[in-house]
Parts: sequence; structure tokens; C-alpha cells
Amino acid sequence: MIGDKFVTKLSAISLSNNTVHRRIDDMSADILDQVFQEIKSAPLPIFSIQLKESTDFANCSQFLVYVGYINDGDFKDEFLFCKPFEMITTVHDVFDTVVSFLKEHEISWEKVVVFAQMVLQLC
Repeated sequence: MIGDKFVTKLSAISLSNNTVHRRIDDMSADILDQVFQEIKSAPLPIFSIQLKESTDFANCSQFLVYVGYINDGDFKDEFLFCKPFEMITTVHDVFDTVVSFLKEHEISWEKVVVFAQMVLQLC
């Protein structure tokens, strides 16, 4: 439909599992860097963290973290990270997970102004 020229170009692109996995990881890291740069460069570099626990289709507990911040005068709400929890967790486990994530990405805990758990139920 689009011609042999485009078929040749498309066939030159590697679509192995490793290549696709690496590209997805690279894009995810880039988006995360953009979010942190927006938080750090904001005139008021503070943000909120919202937590949610969800269970996926395999009955595995997933810990979801969202971040809210102001960028260019607008409030932004972005997905920050997801981490599976294989066993029953305590509040300390959840807190330690968030703190270690912030430390890993060199974000000061002192910039967090709200730390809340989202309670959502899907019917």
C-alpha cells in the first residue's frame, strides 16, 4: 500500500524483544527525567504524592505512586512509578519504598507537601 521504499525502511528496524524492551525503558526514563526537571525548575518546587494499591489480573498487589506539581502555572498530575508487592506490606514498607525512590532520583523529601492515599474502588 505504501510502496517498496517504505517496506525496506521498516524491515531495517530491529523489533527483537530486547530492542523493544530497551526502547520502552529508555522512553520511560526520559519521561521520568522530564517530570523531575519540571518539579526542580518550578518557581515553587514542591509537590504532592498520592498512593494507590491495586490488584492486577494475576491477583498480584501493585503499588502505584502519582505526583502532583505546578508547571507553567498549571497543575500537573503524573504517574511516577509502580512497584509490585509480593507479600503483605506495612505502612513502613510503603513509606520506605517512596523514600528510597526519591533518594535514588535525588529529590528532596522536604519538597513533599502532601502525602495521601487514594481510595478507589472499581465496580
